[in-house]
Amino acid sequence: MEITEHEKTEMIEGLNQSSNHLLNMINDILDFSKLKEGKLILRHQVFELEETIKAACRLMKINANDKGLAFVLDINSTLPKSVYGDDSRLIQILVNIIGNSIKFTQNGSIKVECSAELIDAKHSTIRIKITDTGIGISNEKIKLIFDDYVQADENIAAQFGGTGLGLGITKRLIELHHGTINCESELGKGTSFTIYLPFEIALIESNANSLENFDLIEQSNIKILLADDNKMNLFVAEKLIEKSLPLAQIYKVENGIEAIDFLSKNKIDIVLMDMKMPLMDGPTATIEIRKNQHFKDLQIIAMTAATSDDEINECLQSGMNDYISKPFHKNELLKKIQKAFINSSTQNLILSN
Repeated sequence: MEITEHEKTEMIEGLNQSSNHLLNMINDILDFSKLKEGKLILRHQVFELEETIKAACRLMKINANDKGLAFVLDINSTLPKSVYGDDSRLIQILVNIIGNSIKFTQNGSIKVECSAELIDAKHSTIRIKITDTGIGISNEKIKLIFDDYVQADENIAAQFGGTGLGLGITKRLIELHHGTINCESELGKGTSFTIYLPFEIALIESNANSLENFDLIEQSNIKILLADDNKMNLFVAEKLIEKSLPLAQIYKVENGIEAIDFLSKNKIDIVLMDMKMPLMDGPTATIEIRKNQHFKDLQIIAMTAATSDDEINECLQSGMNDYISKPFHKNELLKKIQKAFINSSTQNLILSN
């Protein structure tokens, strides 16, 4: 019996969903292990708070809209512009909580409200409230939802899946920030999670947050290759680059083999390479690329969901020049591109002399 194109598409989508589900489970377990062993360390760097929150919500709004849910983001003017902390882990906290709300909401809306209370001239506590109109949680189960490997009940776990680690990991990440999270819910009416996170305010804008000489890149037809099997990551990176670098030429591939083949036929200035891809991952592809003397100085930036010392060492030892954590923060992505562009231009100048 011949399989129709529609059936093929459904099978591929089913396999893709299954692989993403498995990957999420593995990432949950890895993060849980690091947190439990005290090996997960937060970065301490300046980042723009509002832009980071918006970045996380942009990702989740797409998922909410795909389910027909309204998505509302309300950011109060009390939020400090820049703070010291780990923006990637803040995004992970928000994505975990908002994703959980979307997962258990079939109709209605998701609302994210953000405000801040000034503690003193240098410190502020951020309040983020995420409210959904989902299935809700019973009073007897609500106190258990942050426990490891626990879900609201077995029927829900069977219907919606998951490891039961998501909220437990989120709570541990929040506590790592010296923050707190609480939950209010009513069966059949929805759930609200309220997060309180203390941050040190960046009173002076850091030079690390600036984009010096960015006009040089804006005026160039820089050629960037994006290598990632996750279409959402490709979409986000492409749109962020297009918005800031309208003259940039952006190309996309989905694994290391395709990246090597593309580079053999096209001139590229910078490669943004995912660490984990099917058929051939980022580090393996980079090792193969570096074997060709023509690509010895090609700027390759690793894209990684994990920023452990082992993963960073792996990307650098394979021959990658730099790395950026996912989900992307706009300014950080553009700074990495700027740095690679400057390095690439310097190498070309040296070679031409």
